[in-house]
Amino acid sequence: CKIGDPHVTTFVREIEPLISHLPDHFISRAIFTARNHMAGLPKCGLHFKKCIGGNFCYRWDETFIRPANKSATQVRDAIMSSLNYGYRSYHLNYTGDTLIIDNWSQLHGRSAAPKESERLIERTYMSELIA
Repeated sequence: CKIGDPHVTTFVREIEPLISHLPDHFISRAIFTARNHMAGLPKCGLHFKKCIGGNFCYRWDETFIRPANKSATQVRDAIMSSLNYGYRSYHLNYTGDTLIIDNWSQLHGRSAAPKESERLIERTYMSELIA
């Protein structure tokens, strides 16, 4: 965080509890497509659940992907019906405040920033953390 704002809340939620009631075959068969694709390029299916380095990861973006099959519709509906509870709230108020989010296993979003906000957040992407 370069410039914080106590009026902006970041919400973080684990994906697995949102879909744990669905049979694994729905989750493993769920295919999404990008909402918009570049002209002339084929629409490629995006698996919701995939394995990377021996760990299961989940692809989700409420805005930019849409279900391409029945399983994906059920996964989307399960996530959307549970988004409004069970999340953790964080505030990045001060310069140097840091929040690490695992994009493959956590959903995240934020509240609207007030018009007069000077909030400035920097993002960094990492491929691995070494302990």
